[in-house]
Amino acid sequence: MPMTFIQMTTHWEAEEAHSVIEFLDQLRDALWQRHGEGITQMQRESSTVHNDRQHDLPFDDPLDF
Repeated sequence: MPMTFIQMTTHWEAEEAHSVIEFLDQLRDALWQRHGEGITQMQRESSTVHNDRQHDLPFDDPLDF
């Protein structure tokens, strides 16, 4: 899939910035309500993926306490 770039104004008046933040909050809440379980499951699955750059070290030394 080709990457698409969108030009967007990032310098707003405080009232405009506040409106954008309110919209993003509402969007996040709606997406979480609709897809929250799927997102949570996806995050669980991705956290169990083995990273080939991570080394497994044997930590079985006895602790003296």
